[in-house]
Amino acid sequence: MYLYLNKPVIPKEHGAWPVLIVPMIAGSLAVAPDPSFSPGAMAALIISAVSGFLTVSALRMALNPPPKANMRRLVTWTCLYSALSMGPFAWLVLGAGKGGLLWFIIPAALLTSAYFWSTSAGIKRSLPFELAGLAGLTLSGPAAAYLQQGYVPADGALIYIFCLVWFTDRTLTARKTLELMRKQGWPSGARDRLRLFSFEYGAHAIGIAIAALVIVFSGREGGWTMIIPLLAATAKNAWDTLVLAAPTDPMKVGFSEMRLGIGFCALFVLVWKL
Repeated sequence: MYLYLNKPVIPKEHGAWPVLIVPMIAGSLAVAPDPSFSPGAMAALIISAVSGFLTVSALRMALNPPPKANMRRLVTWTCLYSALSMGPFAWLVLGAGKGGLLWFIIPAALLTSAYFWSTSAGIKRSLPFELAGLAGLTLSGPAAAYLQQGYVPADGALIYIFCLVWFTDRTLTARKTLELMRKQGWPSGARDRLRLFSFEYGAHAIGIAIAALVIVFSGREGGWTMIIPLLAATAKNAWDTLVLAAPTDPMKVGFSEMRLGIGFCALFVLVWKL
């Protein structure tokens, strides 16, 4: 058995972790009244969701194995991750009576099918499928809100929109940064950076506008504070344009986005609880 396990199968998409986990933390902490907060439900959802993501990653590698891959290892880890995911999920649905979680499986299954299709077609890095993946992973936010309150509150929908705007914005910027790194075409001047990132920064401005419209129509008291976490991306874009030297390590770019995502999550929970 140990020979089949070897080391765990871990996906290389580091940027996917904040997309999956941040909405769950926001959905659990930002909308739930303190007396009703269930840390057990939050932990079970995180374990199930993370294990489910690992299952998809291991299964993807098993269906499209790299050269000299140990198929028994890939299959073994796929089964282990799947069991670890299904256990907490079954407890939430059957033991805790949160059967409404099943409704989140429908869009997740559709998006996963599209992701698998894109993988087999060799186009998994195309923008539409990355955005589809974001839309699926960010559903963890309203799912977490449902677990804490027993229904999907209006704030759960707002969390989904804000997180989707945030991660779409950061995905576009990270993709452009990595593309320029591969081409060794990182601009040295601020004006050139603004020109090359014009689409990404325009998308950022549109995201802020969408968030502002959502705030207006939500009618939430003190709603304008909700836009503060999104401004962390504005500050990051300004810093990268004016100060940042040419990045040379894709891993550092990914970890930088992870740290920014953690900051976004902390700000998000803070301003929503005020």
